[in-house]
Amino acid sequence: MSHAVLALIAQALQGGRRVCVATVIESTRQEVAPGGNLVFIEGRERAMAASSLGNPELDRAVGRKAQEMMATAGRRPAGRAMPSRERMAHMFWPESPGRPEMRLFLELLEPPPRLLLVGAGQDAPPLCRVGAEAGFDVLVADHRPSYAERERFPGAREVLCAGPSSLPDEWLSPATFAVVMNHHLMRDVEALCRLVPSPVPYVGVLGPRRRTERLLARVERELGRALTAEELTRIYSPIGLDIGGESPAAIAVGVVAEILAVRYGRPAPHLRDRRGPLHPDRLEPLTRPGPAEGDPPAPPAAAVCDTA
Repeated sequence: MSHAVLALIAQALQGGRRVCVATVIESTRQEVAPGGNLVFIEGRERAMAASSLGNPELDRAVGRKAQEMMATAGRRPAGRAMPSRERMAHMFWPESPGRPEMRLFLELLEPPPRLLLVGAGQDAPPLCRVGAEAGFDVLVADHRPSYAERERFPGAREVLCAGPSSLPDEWLSPATFAVVMNHHLMRDVEALCRLVPSPVPYVGVLGPRRRTERLLARVERELGRALTAEELTRIYSPIGLDIGGESPAAIAVGVVAEILAVRYGRPAPHLRDRRGPLHPDRLEPLTRPGPAEGDPPAPPAAAVCDTA
C-alpha cells in the first residue's frame, strides 16, 4: 500500500469517517497477486491503492461488501462500538457456487473515539491525560487564552480557544463523548444548549446533581422546549463511575471508565444512578458532649448541604 493511500486513510479516520480495506489473501488469477488492496472511504468515491484488482466485476463486488459493512456500522446505536467480529469479513470470489478464484479479507477501520473537554480548568489536564492513554482523540475548548494553551494538554489532538457556542460542528459526532467542566453556571448552560441537541452520545456534567438540575431547567428555557427522554438519557451527572476516588486523577479514571462503559454498552455503577448523598459520611453531625453546668448554651449547628 502506497504512502499516499496510507495518508488518505489517516486523513479520513481523523475526519471521523470509516474506512474499509480489502486485501487479496489467495488468488489463482495471474493478474491479481496476493497482497493487492482496495480502500473504500465512507461518504466518498472509492480510493484505491491500485487502479483495479484486475477485474471491474470483482472491484464492484468488493465495493458492495465494503459498503454493506460500513452501513451496518452506521446503524449501530450512537456510542456503541462494533464488536471485532463485525469489523472483519472474508469474501470469496466469484460469490456463486463453485471453486472461487480468490479469497479476500475485509477489515473495517473506525475513527478513534473523541473525548471533548468543554472547559480547561485545573481538573481538565488529568482527564486529558487519562483519556489519551485510553485511546481517545482528546479535544479541548475554553474561551480563556491562558487556559486554552497547548502546553497544558500535551496529549490532546486539538486545543481551541473558543466558547461552547463556537464548537466546530465536526467535533460533535456520534464518536464524540463530551464533558462539561467550565465551573461557570451560564457557560455550562451555553455548552449544554450546544451539546444536548447534537448527536453526541454522552454528555457528562461535572458537579453535584442539584446544580445539574438547575442547569437543565435553564437549558430548557433557552431552548424553549422540554428535553426529550432520549436527550436526558445521554446526560450523566454526577459524572463518573462510583469507585470512591476524590483526587483529580482518580476522578479522571472514573470518568474515562464510565465513557468506555457507555461506548461498549456495558453495565457499570454510575454515580448518576446512585440514590442518596454522594458523601454520606460528611452528612453525619458531630457528636458533642452536653454543656457542663454553668457553660453558655452552644450555638445552633450549621446546616450541612447535600452536595449530591
